[in-house]
Amino acid sequence: MIGENVRRLRRKNDMSMDKLAETIGVSKNAIKKYELNQMSPSYDNLIKLANAFNIEPSKLLEEYPNEKIQRPLYHRCKSNLAKKDREYIELEIRRSLNKYLEALKLDCETRMKNNINFDPIHVESLEDIEAAADTVRQRLNLSPLGPVISLVALFENAGILVVSVKDAPKGFDAEFGIIDDHHYMAYADTNNIERTRHTITHEMGHVFLSVPEDIDEERAMSYFAGCFLFPKANVYEELGKKRKKITVGELLSIVKEYGISAKSIVFRAKQLDIISESAAKELYISINQHRERLEGQYVETNNNPSMLVQIVLSLFAEEIISMSKASELLDIGNVSFRKMLEGVSN
Repeated sequence: MIGENVRRLRRKNDMSMDKLAETIGVSKNAIKKYELNQMSPSYDNLIKLANAFNIEPSKLLEEYPNEKIQRPLYHRCKSNLAKKDREYIELEIRRSLNKYLEALKLDCETRMKNNINFDPIHVESLEDIEAAADTVRQRLNLSPLGPVISLVALFENAGILVVSVKDAPKGFDAEFGIIDDHHYMAYADTNNIERTRHTITHEMGHVFLSVPEDIDEERAMSYFAGCFLFPKANVYEELGKKRKKITVGELLSIVKEYGISAKSIVFRAKQLDIISESAAKELYISINQHRERLEGQYVETNNNPSMLVQIVLSLFAEEIISMSKASELLDIGNVSFRKMLEGVSN
C-alpha cells in the first residue's frame, strides 16, 4: 500500500519523480520502485517522504487489506483529462470510500441504509423531464417546490455516501457509483458552489433517468438539473409567465435563494418561453459582464459531508475506536480531532 500512497501523494502535490527524488535525496529509480512496491523506503527516507508531502509518516503506511472496488455509474470529467489525473481521482475516491466503509462496518452499518427507489424513469422527450424531476424530488423525500438547501445533506440523509475530492484536477466534476452495495457520490470541492450544485444534479440525472437514443443525453441531464433545482412553478413565481427583460439584480436574488447559476436561470426562462431568444442573448452578455457579482453567491448550509464525522465521533465516544484510529478515518491529525471533539473549528 505504501507504493500507492507515495504515487497518490506525489501526484496530489504535482511533483514529478525527478523532483521528489531530488527533494529526499534518492534516485528517480528508487522512487519508481517505491511506487511499484518493489522496494520499501528506509526509516530516514520515510520521514523525508512525509516531510516532502507535509503529512505524518503514518499516513504513508495506511493499508486497506479488504478494499472494495467502486463501480462508477457516471463520471463527469473532460475527455482530455491526463491519465495521471484520472488515476489520482480514482485513488482519492477509492481511499475515501474505503475509510467510510470501514467506519460503517464498525458502526454495524446502522445509519446509511439506502431505501431510495433507483428504478429508471423513462422519458421520451425533454418536456417529460419536468415531471421526472418532480418524481426524483419525491423519491428523495424532498418538497416538490422551493430551493434545495443542501444537496450534500439531502444525499447523506437518503443513505448515499458522499465524499469530496480536495484539490481535484481541473476537468473533474463529479462521479456517481456503487461500492459494496452502497450508492456513492464524489465531487470536486470548488469555490463555485452554483456550478458544483449543477454538476452534482446533472450527474444524478444519469442515475435516475433513461432517455432514448434520439435525445442528446448530456443536454437532457442539464435540462434535468435546471428542473430539479428550480422547478417550473417556482420559475413562474419568481419571474412571471411573460417578460420582455430580466435585470441582473433579479438574477442575483434567485442565485442566492436557489443556488442555481445565472446562466441556468436564463436557460430555464427561455425553456419555458418566458423570454425570447434575443432577450436571452442579451442576458448572457450581461452575465459575462457581471460574472464576479453573480458567481459564488449562494451560501449553502451543511455543504460538507458530515455523516462520516458523526459516525466516527460516535465510535470514539463509545470507546470502539482510539483517537489515532478516529483521526486516521477522518484523514486529520490528532490535534485537529481534539478540536473537533470540543466543537472548535480549525
